[in-house]
Amino acid sequence: MNRFLFAVFSVFCLIGPASAAPDESPVEAAKKLISAWCRGDIETIKADCNPRHPFLEPGYDFKPLLDGIRHTGKYTGELEDLQVVRVLTPQNGLKTVVFRMRFSKGVYQGMLHLTGENRFTGYGGPFLEKGPDLPELNKEQMLADYDHMVSVLREAMPHDLAIREAFGIDVWRKLEEYRSRITGKESPVEFAVLLQRALASCKGHHLWLDTLDGMLDSEGYKEIYSESIPPETARIGHATLMLVRYSFPNVRPAPLRFQYWDGNYYTAPEFTFDGKTYRGPLKLTAVDGRSPEELEPLVRDRLFEFDPKKRRFYGPEFYASAPSSAPGRRTFEFTKPGGGTLSLTIPDDAEIPEKQMTGTVFGIPKQVLFLKEHQLVYIRVPSMNPADLPFYEKELKPILEKERPRYAVIDIRGNGGGSDSVPMTLLEMLSANPIQFKGMLATPANARIRDYMKRRGRDFSDNANVRRIPFLADREFDVQEFTITMKNGENASAEHVYVIAHDVYSAAGTLVAIAKGSEHVTAVGFPGTKMLGMGIDPYHFALPNSKLIISVEPAVDLSNCRSAADTLHLDIEVELPMSAEEHFACQSHPVPADCRSYLENEDPFMQKIFGLIRERETAANRNSEQSRFRQTDTE
Repeated sequence: MNRFLFAVFSVFCLIGPASAAPDESPVEAAKKLISAWCRGDIETIKADCNPRHPFLEPGYDFKPLLDGIRHTGKYTGELEDLQVVRVLTPQNGLKTVVFRMRFSKGVYQGMLHLTGENRFTGYGGPFLEKGPDLPELNKEQMLADYDHMVSVLREAMPHDLAIREAFGIDVWRKLEEYRSRITGKESPVEFAVLLQRALASCKGHHLWLDTLDGMLDSEGYKEIYSESIPPETARIGHATLMLVRYSFPNVRPAPLRFQYWDGNYYTAPEFTFDGKTYRGPLKLTAVDGRSPEELEPLVRDRLFEFDPKKRRFYGPEFYASAPSSAPGRRTFEFTKPGGGTLSLTIPDDAEIPEKQMTGTVFGIPKQVLFLKEHQLVYIRVPSMNPADLPFYEKELKPILEKERPRYAVIDIRGNGGGSDSVPMTLLEMLSANPIQFKGMLATPANARIRDYMKRRGRDFSDNANVRRIPFLADREFDVQEFTITMKNGENASAEHVYVIAHDVYSAAGTLVAIAKGSEHVTAVGFPGTKMLGMGIDPYHFALPNSKLIISVEPAVDLSNCRSAADTLHLDIEVELPMSAEEHFACQSHPVPADCRSYLENEDPFMQKIFGLIRERETAANRNSEQSRFRQTDTE
C-alpha cells in the first residue's frame, strides 16, 4: 500500500529520555538528519535517534525505507538545498523544523520532528513506499486528461451557477484559462499540481485531487468504484497526490502572516523585525503601493476563505503570489492602533518571530462540562468523529441523569467535519424535544450521476423525482425531499440546544443547517467562509492517462433556497457582532485546559448564549404572567 512516510512515522513520535544530546541547535541537527534521510544514511539517523524509536530495535528492517527513498528519488531528483521555513514548538514537547527542500526535479516542503533534546523522532516529506511508477505524459495525453476532467465536471458538479452568483467566478472560463497553461513538458507531479490549482481556483464543493487508498478493501469501494477506478489506477493516483501534497507552492516566501477581519488585514499582536518589536495589531493598508482590495483579484485563485459580506476571498499569506515592485523584498504600509502610519520594507527571506498564540479556543479538546449556575451542559466537539460518541455518551450520562440541565451548548469552532451521525446523535442525547429537520437534496439527472446514486442504493431511472429548478437555469435534477426526526434520548433534558459555529466545514455544517430548520436549536457565530449545506459522499473519477483521481460533491442542498447563492448556505442564524479588536482578543486569548472559568466569564460566544437564555426566560415568564392574568379575568 502506498503511503507517506509522515503517516508511517506519526506513531513513532515518542517522547523519552535521551542520552548525550547533540550539541547542535534544532536547525543544525535537523539539517544534518534530513540530509542523511534523503541520502538513505540510516546510520547517521540512528546515532542521533530518540532512544525509544523503533529504528533502534534489534533487527529492524530498513530495506523498505531505503527502497522507498530510491523510488521517490526518481521523481524528486537529488537534494540540492535546504532552507528553514520555520521552527514549530507544539505543546507535546516535540520540535518541528519545517524546510523548503530544493531537489533537482522540484521543490518540496519537508518536516523533521525532534525531541526536546534534538533527537530524531520522525520525518514528513516527499516519500513513497512501494509506490508504482507514475505515467510520463505528452501534451496530447495531458490535454485529453484535462478535457475528460472538464467533461465529467459538467455532468457531476451542480454548484457552478451558485459559485458564479455568490463568488463571481465563472467555473468553465476559469478551467479553460488553466488548460491554456499546459505545455506538455510537465512532469507527472507538475501536471498534477496544475490540475490541483485549476480545481482550487473554482472554489467548488469537495472539488480537489483525492485518493481512495484507504478504502480499497472496503465493500463501498467494491460496490461503487472497483470498475471505474481499479486498484492499480487508485495506487498511481494516490502516489502522485502524495508528492503533490508536499510540493512547495511556486510563490515567493511570505515573511509576514496576516489575520483578516471584516475586510481588513492585521498583523499579529506582536512581532519582531530587524531587532525591533512592534505591537499591534497593525492594520495593513498597502503592499508595494497597492491596497489589499486591489491585490485580491490577482491572487484570488490561491485564496480559500470567503467573506460573504465583503464578497472577497482572503488568506494569511494572500500577497505571496502577487508580483512586487522590487526583487527580493516588499514594502508594507500600516496604520497604528493609536493613530499614525508605519512603513516597513521587508526582505522575502526575513525571519519574523511572532508572539505565539497557544491554547486558544480552537485548541479546546473534546470535553463535557456542567455549568451549574446556568443549568447548562457544555460539549466541545472539535471534529465529527463517530469514534468519539462513546466518550460523549459516557460523560453526558451522569450529568443528564443527576443534574437535568435545561440548556446545552455544542461548541464546534474549527470543526472540519466527519460524519453526519455525530451531530444527530448528540442532539438525540441532549434535546428533551424531538427535533425534526426537513431537507431537500438534488443531484444532476444524467446517466453518470444516476449510475453513481444507484450504486449507493438510490435508483432514479423512473424519472419520478425529476424537477427543473428555476434558479439553477431550469436544469433537471433528481430531487430527494426528506424528513429526519431526532427523537429525544432516555435522559435528554435540554429545553434548547445552542451551537457555537465558527470556521466549520462539511458535517459540521450539517449541524448549522439543522439549527436553521429547528425551533429547538440555535446556531450562534459567524457566517460561513466555505461552502456548507448537507450533501452525500463526494463522487470520484479517474483521468485516463495520468490516473489522477478527482472528487466533487454531486448533490446540491436546496433546503429553504430561493436563489443559486442560497445553496452555498453561508448564513448563520444568530451572528455575533464583533469589532476587529474584540475578534483578535478572542482569537489570541489563552484558554487553560480547565476552561470552565473562561467559558462562564470571558468567552464572547458563551456570553451571547447566556444573553439569549435570559431573553428566552424573560419571554417565557412574561407569557406565563399574561396567561395567568387572562385566566384570572375569565374567572
